[in-house]
Amino acid sequence: MPLSMDELRSKGAVCIENVIQGMKNYHNRTEKLSVAEAEDSLRKMWTSGMVSESFVDFYYFILEEDAKAAVRAVLGEEDLSYLEKKEKELLGESTIEELRARKAVIFPLEEQLLKIAVTLNEKEVLFSTFYFIGEETSTWWGNYNQEYIIFLG
Repeated sequence: MPLSMDELRSKGAVCIENVIQGMKNYHNRTEKLSVAEAEDSLRKMWTSGMVSESFVDFYYFILEEDAKAAVRAVLGEEDLSYLEKKEKELLGESTIEELRARKAVIFPLEEQLLKIAVTLNEKEVLFSTFYFIGEETSTWWGNYNQEYIIFLG
């Protein structure tokens, strides 16, 4: 079951409402990363041993159908199959309306989801934010022009 932002915040994640608020309240830096660089950097952070929990916000499942179609148009078969399977799992636990009401779009980071999210960030179709909790708590906000704003906890 995905988490809501409140549930993620209670775990100790750096949760920001918007970039301006984040820049005012947290040390931050911006990194321009290609898809491969973003995937590599995020994976290193995820597996560094300095992070106990890793999450990604992924709004795909609560999007309207036309927005979902735009996402599907840039993904390959393997990614589409993953999303179909994930959506079936979600719908076995709750309805899309319940997820929308809870704004439950925060998922534990998985390898396939990492690849999909960085691809969609790069294509500027759907932006995701990555949350790392632990000794090196940080939030990586997917942004335009292959930029990630990294907020440090």
